[in-house]
Amino acid sequence: MLLLSDSLTLHTSSLVILLAVAFLGGLVLNMWRSDVDVTAKHFMLLISATTALLAIAFVVQKESDVWRNGVYTFISLQMLYGPFLYLYTRYQCDLRYRWEPIQWLHFLPALLFALLWLVQQPIDSQSVFYFDCEHIDCTELQKHRFWHKVAAWVSIFSYTFISLRWLHPHRENIKARFSTLDGIDLRWLQSAAWSLLALTVIATFADLSREFGLRHTIRGGHLQALGPFISIFLFAKYGIYQKKVYSDADIASDLSRGANGIEDSRLINDANLRLGDAKGINESNLDVAFKLALTQSSKHNIACEVNQETNTSRDTLKTNSQTNTNQVKAIQTIASQSPANLASASQINKKKYQTSSLTESCASILWQQLQDVMHREQPYLEPGLKISSLATRLDVSVNHLSETINGYAKLSFYDYINALRIEEASRLLLSHQQSHLSVTDIGYQAGFNSSSTFYTHFKKSTGCTPRQYREQQGAIAGSVGS
Repeated sequence: MLLLSDSLTLHTSSLVILLAVAFLGGLVLNMWRSDVDVTAKHFMLLISATTALLAIAFVVQKESDVWRNGVYTFISLQMLYGPFLYLYTRYQCDLRYRWEPIQWLHFLPALLFALLWLVQQPIDSQSVFYFDCEHIDCTELQKHRFWHKVAAWVSIFSYTFISLRWLHPHRENIKARFSTLDGIDLRWLQSAAWSLLALTVIATFADLSREFGLRHTIRGGHLQALGPFISIFLFAKYGIYQKKVYSDADIASDLSRGANGIEDSRLINDANLRLGDAKGINESNLDVAFKLALTQSSKHNIACEVNQETNTSRDTLKTNSQTNTNQVKAIQTIASQSPANLASASQINKKKYQTSSLTESCASILWQQLQDVMHREQPYLEPGLKISSLATRLDVSVNHLSETINGYAKLSFYDYINALRIEEASRLLLSHQQSHLSVTDIGYQAGFNSSSTFYTHFKKSTGCTPRQYREQQGAIAGSVGS
């Protein structure tokens, strides 16, 4: 293809790559002007810059014989993708993660191998890094690049595997804290990690098989280059709108873990620093959040002691809990957790409470208090309800509330709240006063923030869609009335 003059030509593939780089630049510029998470902006900028440099290096080595050897210095930048993926994954999945200077070491291998390639110039067959490959079209350049390829494979394999280890339990972890997973389940990030890993596996097999004499036209470098591009477009579609999974309020509530004796004082210091760095949080607000978190556990323990010593308070809690029996029994998975069964449930969890700062008696009282709040205030009707806000209402730590729900309901916070929402939706679907509302409106009134989530939970719980449920129950009521 002729471009500008007879002395400058580009292959079609090179032109396509350069156009993609230009598109990427426009995407980054547009994202930088938008109101998205600052860390997402930085991550997008770094990975985009790395991808652009690699793409340009690929074009130069393809189009120019003069610069071919020198631009391979920049090919070592592919070893940055693993650290980028890992650090962003930690930022989103780890509640207590914060940047530390020692983490710059993650980027050191890329720099060292770039310098190594400069040291190898001019290339010499007597070099210790020389690897004599078997296939016919193996060039001198490829013979000196083999160990650089191996280093890139090891880097991407290692960091992608560790990132997936963090992402694998992420869904269960957020179920313990959130009542909705929309926008925070990070499935797009998991897809990006798997894409990068799968393409690297195929590229490794393709290159190794060529090195040892198997003839084919597949070049591992071309395949491996697709991984970052897939990651870029996934990040462009989902990542730039990805909100921070754990807010500063979640970090503040997690401070109580240190007060409960579950974590050491370093946790408090780390979270304190993260809160101090957060935009819009001044020193006085930080002080208040810090003090509230530290006193949360002691307040709950005092409340437990008072309730244990005061028969009136205990009787009141028991009465309130009995009022909620019908509500709890309506949920099949927690039907056995009525007040009559609290003692047996405590026995089942006796071993668990032995290793926790939450005592059995406090857990029993907290469970009854929770049922009372659920009956009177119906907080589960609030879209986006978090366990931290519910713990604040009950004046207990997030960990103690989570342990109590797990122990008595045998459910995560997410499943427990959504079970109550399904019960409410079932009631509304059969209510004559709500017959004018659509099924979708019923879902929103019950606390769900999307119709798809409502339909999924409802069908899983009842075996039919909300519309089918309304029609079936309406038909049954009509036949009974006639």
